[in-house]
Amino acid sequence: MIAFDAKNSILSNFSSHIFYTHTVVGTSNLAAIVLVTVDSAVNTITFGGTTPTLITTATDGSTNMSLYYITGISTGANTVDLTSTAGGRVSLASVSYTGVAQGGQIVDVIEKTSQTGTTQSVAGTSIYSGEVFFGVVFGSDSHVFTTSAGQTERFNFEITATGVWQAAGDFSQGFGAKTFNWTTAGSSATRATLVSLREAGSSQYTSTMGPQTTVRTYVTIQMV
Repeated sequence: MIAFDAKNSILSNFSSHIFYTHTVVGTSNLAAIVLVTVDSAVNTITFGGTTPTLITTATDGSTNMSLYYITGISTGANTVDLTSTAGGRVSLASVSYTGVAQGGQIVDVIEKTSQTGTTQSVAGTSIYSGEVFFGVVFGSDSHVFTTSAGQTERFNFEITATGVWQAAGDFSQGFGAKTFNWTTAGSSATRATLVSLREAGSSQYTSTMGPQTTVRTYVTIQMV
């Protein structure tokens, strides 16, 4: 079973280089999601000295969000290090998990690139028995996002006092439809992204698991 392991994050208003220590507690089938938001562009990003694989990106005005994934990480202290092409608003966050598949099709991306209104959502249907869904929303709204019931919120912070709010969380395991909802008092455009992690030892989708009701884009990531 996939289980939450650890998390950490850092924020800065005027920096092109930030880093912190992410301490991994688990010992087997380890993986991490790394979330970057910058006003410019990512120059380099490493987790424990290794470059993670880019899963997806999104842009809101001048702010760019990038979501990365890495397997085969080490137990103990891992430095998460980011350099961007120019100084400005920047956030760096990571969440590690145990029990994650270490090769093949282990990340699934379902993305809504732009939404407006006071409720933002992204949804998908679980087709693996051991999936965990991880959702993130961000946008240039002056109001904080409130995470809906059913999610375990891992981050919820404002990148600057006048800038971009960002929230992230993960969802419970099991077959069936999963929907992430965030609410806010504002109604400006936001970006919401959903990815899933596949459990170590689980099989790929087959007809015995029932109909596949959503379009799912598989990202094949090999163990580093």
